[in-house]
Amino acid sequence: LEAEAARLQAASRRAESAEKARRILRSAESYIVKGMLLDAEKLLADPLAGEMYPGETARLLIEVRIARQKLAGLALETATDFEQKGELDRAYHYVGVAFGQGNVEEPLRSQMVDFARLLGMKFYSKGQLSQAQEIWKMALASDPENEKLRSYLEEVEKSLEKVREIQERDDAGKSR
Repeated sequence: LEAEAARLQAASRRAESAEKARRILRSAESYIVKGMLLDAEKLLADPLAGEMYPGETARLLIEVRIARQKLAGLALETATDFEQKGELDRAYHYVGVAFGQGNVEEPLRSQMVDFARLLGMKFYSKGQLSQAQEIWKMALASDPENEKLRSYLEEVEKSLEKVREIQERDDAGKSR
């Protein structure tokens, strides 16, 4: 009787775990449909889902990756459109959205990095050093081996430091 009770208890725990895993997967799928990809990823990271339904969990993670890739592509297209219209601040926003999708696959990743490099140069040439710095940081995070971006960042950081020094001298002069 004790062995049968233990078997039934284990079967009951497995059924409860399976039901909880199914709820996790349904919720993750719902989040994917709504475009709430980070929430879906958090749910799919639950080891119970992967343990009970590894195939379904893997399929949903692939859907998230594909959705992120599509969103990054659309955001890059939008950024390009705004850049061509001369609306650099809006282009900056959308390139940030593109990089915010995380690791995307080639050739999109290279396109994003190239666009960010060029957009950063436009900001730099207009004297908008902080924007240039931020966009190049995003691009470098996506392409850490990119020496050209690294040199651009070093240059803009030197320029920003000079601006800070001038402001400090100016502020010190005003307080006298």
